[in-house]
Amino acid sequence: MAARVSLQSDWVSQRYVELDHESCSGILFEMADNTENLVLEHLRAIRADVGALRDDLREIKSRLTNVEIGISSLKRDAADQYAEVAGQHARYDRLQERIERLEKRLELVPP
Repeated sequence: MAARVSLQSDWVSQRYVELDHESCSGILFEMADNTENLVLEHLRAIRADVGALRDDLREIKSRLTNVEIGISSLKRDAADQYAEVAGQHARYDRLQERIERLEKRLELVPP
């Protein structure tokens, strides 16, 4: 009797699997289509986000290039000013030497 019950229960469970498969096959295909559509929607959203990030990155690179150009311009201006200051120091030193020679010649400073 146990063997008969197990055979009957196997047949019943197999029958339910067949029924479930037949009744759910349309639902499974529909769910697969929905899942596929959902994945495609997410991929499209990701692609749009990546495109927006790419545009933002392009703008940031452009602005960074402008900042670098500005910094190099400032460095060039600072170097020019430094050269100008160094030239002024050299002129000041020459004038100082001339004044000292004049003072010695005119005996304006004590020996």
